[in-house]
Amino acid sequence: MKKSSKVFIALALVMCAQAALAAGGGGLGNAEMFFNNVATLLKSLGLVILTIAIIVAGYKVMWGGSTVREVAPIVLGGVLIGSASYIAGLLV
Repeated sequence: MKKSSKVFIALALVMCAQAALAAGGGGLGNAEMFFNNVATLLKSLGLVILTIAIIVAGYKVMWGGSTVREVAPIVLGGVLIGSASYIAGLLV
């Protein structure tokens, strides 16, 4: 075979492979849907954790005799956990 015919065959195979990958994009769509569901779950879970942290801090201040300064780490931790998925989305 001549060099030009080998190059032509290689180009034809590459073009066919790209068309096949473009037509069968269902696999990537399923993976994207899965990760979107995971991100939604993490956002919801973060909201629940933040709510619980604020409730615990409120009870400690009201009935435990703690000061706001003593419960600030609980609230800060809740904010960091609650916003972790959003912060990760900003970094990626």
